Amino acid sequence: MLHYKNRQQKGFTLVELLVVIAIIGILVGLLLPAIGAARRAARRTQCLNNLRSLGQAAIAFETAKQRFPGGAEALPKPPRFSTSTGYFNKPVSWAVPLFQYLDQENLHEVWTNKNNQVWVPDSNDIYLNEALIDLGGVAQVQALLCPSDITIGQDGTWVDSAASQIPSPQTSYVANGGFMPLYANQTKANGVFLDRVNNPNIQFSSADFIDGAAQTILFSENLQAGTWIKPGFGNNQGDTAIPARYENVYILNGEIQPMLLGRAARTENLIFWANPNQNGAYPDTAFINGNGKAMSEAQQRPNRQYTGVQWARPSSAHGGGVAMVFGDGHTQFVNEDIDYAVYALLMTPDSKNSRINQPWKSRILGANDYASP
Repeated sequence: MLHYKNRQQKGFTLVELLVVIAIIGILVGLLLPAIGAARRAARRTQCLNNLRSLGQAAIAFETAKQRFPGGAEALPKPPRFSTSTGYFNKPVSWAVPLFQYLDQENLHEVWTNKNNQVWVPDSNDIYLNEALIDLGGVAQVQALLCPSDITIGQDGTWVDSAASQIPSPQTSYVANGGFMPLYANQTKANGVFLDRVNNPNIQFSSADFIDGAAQTILFSENLQAGTWIKPGFGNNQGDTAIPARYENVYILNGEIQPMLLGRAARTENLIFWANPNQNGAYPDTAFINGNGKAMSEAQQRPNRQYTGVQWARPSSAHGGGVAMVFGDGHTQFVNEDIDYAVYALLMTPDSKNSRINQPWKSRILGANDYASP
């Protein structure tokens, strides 16, 4: 008699296989949002760390110089009682003076060396001197780049040399420039990073935080921020006007070179605040994230150069608000739905003497006024 052993079934049945696939699909569906959220949180943390570094650099600069850098600076200064020749009083943005406090000493030296020119002696090369380019003066600085900024690296229109097409070093971060309609005649009560090209004697120090350093914004994000190479100073005489004491630096072939010096340039690395119009209203672009328009514009046209004052407000790709660093060095994610009056008060170091309209000046802020949800 033949005896047959019971055959053990190996593998899955079709039903079991489908069940396993369905379970895996459910798990993936649950994991992907969690992974995405973790990545977004990591990018936001990195952004806050970048801003913390910027804040610490600005505070270290103030400790060493007894003042904060200007939104526009003229560097290097000519030696006193000296007949030395060189390219002094070169206009730079707030970023350049901070490089030596951001582990970018070599880049700081390139931009502040009196032997390095600003203008290329060629009508086609209107942005930077070839010496600065050759010396690495257009390097990207990671501390100035938010990992969530979707416009970084996509803007081929910003170049430092029309001939070489070298990409311009960009920034995701902007400094507190004060009251929007003013800049060349800005006062210390309105903002922190002021125009020290037109007003070289103005100095903002830690003693000028009348409302408190912890309640005054130093830096924020801006999706429409451009490049840190533009000094962005201007005056009330027009975009191409240059103070007479600086004309010897910018004269080329007997003509003043207006590129990068106009008032529009300053909106690429500064933010401003404004009072409401006569009807008590603000344009959408005045608010943090521009009532959603900042992100949509960045998605649709990442290559556009935003140089109008309407873009000089905080915005980010994080969603729901922006990362900021304050005068005491602490960082915070600020809700985009913040009351605009609170935002203006956070921008003004001395609100009672600022250009803020009444009754804002009498408002006392508490931490909950600008805390994130």
